[in-house]
Amino acid sequence: NENSTEWTAIAAAQLDYLVTVPAAHSAGMQRNKDISSHYVDATGHSPILPEWAAGYWHSKLRYSSQAELLAAAQEFHKRHIPVDIIVIDFFNWAVMGDFTFDPSAWPDPKAMVDACKRLGMNIMVSVF
Repeated sequence: NENSTEWTAIAAAQLDYLVTVPAAHSAGMQRNKDISSHYVDATGHSPILPEWAAGYWHSKLRYSSQAELLAAAQEFHKRHIPVDIIVIDFFNWAVMGDFTFDPSAWPDPKAMVDACKRLGMNIMVSVF
């Protein structure tokens, strides 16, 4: 067939390709949108973020303990500052690279998360 393309890979036992093309009538940026649309139709669409994820994310270099974070959350609530997410940055673990909370500083993470939820705040743990 003169209207075909063939790819071969001598070094691989199997090679999968996804080829997508824009609609024949597309031009300019619409061509890019068509290709992107076809790609996500094949690979899956990202879920829509919950509304609170687009709100105010409070992050500072780090909270040193559960007590410090809860005190900050309570103060935000008392002052009517609408915090949607409090980020717990790095160094909340006892040993570098062990991504579990240091129990001496963070004795009950679930209770902390529950308390923040009652104040209308979510928790995100950063492990970068």
